Amino acid sequence: MRAPHPDGADAEPWPARAEELLTEHAQRYGALVRAWRAAYDMQQMAESEASTEPPEPVPGLPDAVADQEAARHRLWQDTGKQRAELAAGHTADVHQRAVHAARAYAVATLAGFHAVVSGADPVAVMQGPDDTDAWDEPPLTLPAATGIHAIDDEIKRLHAKAVGRPVKRRGPAPTQKRVRRSYWWEEKKPARPADPGVTLADLAKCLHGHMAGGELVRRLDPGRGAAG
Repeated sequence: MRAPHPDGADAEPWPARAEELLTEHAQRYGALVRAWRAAYDMQQMAESEASTEPPEPVPGLPDAVADQEAARHRLWQDTGKQRAELAAGHTADVHQRAVHAARAYAVATLAGFHAVVSGADPVAVMQGPDDTDAWDEPPLTLPAATGIHAIDDEIKRLHAKAVGRPVKRRGPAPTQKRVRRSYWWEEKKPARPADPGVTLADLAKCLHGHMAGGELVRRLDPGRGAAG
C-alpha cells in the first residue's frame, strides 16, 4: 500500500490539485458546449417557425375567423423571429466562450504534460479556468517528447490539428465511403456544426487522459510513481 507523501498531497508525483485543475477545465468546456448546442438548436427551430408559410384558407370560413387564424400565424412568426434573434446572440457569445475554454484547457494540459515529462511541478505551471485571460493567451507549444512513440505520435497529430497545421498523411489515400442513398420520405435535418473548439478539446482530452491518476508519471518513472 502506498503511504501519503510526507510533504502533503501537492508534493505527490501527480498532485491531487493538478487533477482538480484539469477536471475544472474539462467541466467548464463541457458545460459551455452543451449550452452552445442548446442555443444553436433553439435558433434553428425558431428561424424555421419564423419562416413558416401561412395555412391555406379553409373554403367557407367566415372572413372574421380567417383573419383570426392569420393573426395567430403572424404572432407565431413574430415570436419565432424574436426567439431566433435572441438565440443567435446567445449562440455567438457561447461559441466564443467555449473556444476560449477549450484553448485554456489545452494550454493547461500542455503545460502540465511538459512539466511531468521534465520532472517539474505541474501545479506550478497550470491555471484554472477562472484564472485565464482571453487577451493574453500563451501559444500552444508542443510539449517535450516522452519517448513513447504511440503517445508522442498521437499528441503530435492532435497538436497539429489544434494549431491548424495537420500532419501530412503517409501512404495511400483512404478509400471513400459510399454515401447511402436518401429517399424522398426521409426528412433531412441540417447537421449541427462541429462543437466550438473541438480540435483544441481533443488535444486537451488526450493529454489529460495520459496524465490522469498519475499514469504518465508511472510510465515514465515507475519508481517515482510508486514511491511511498
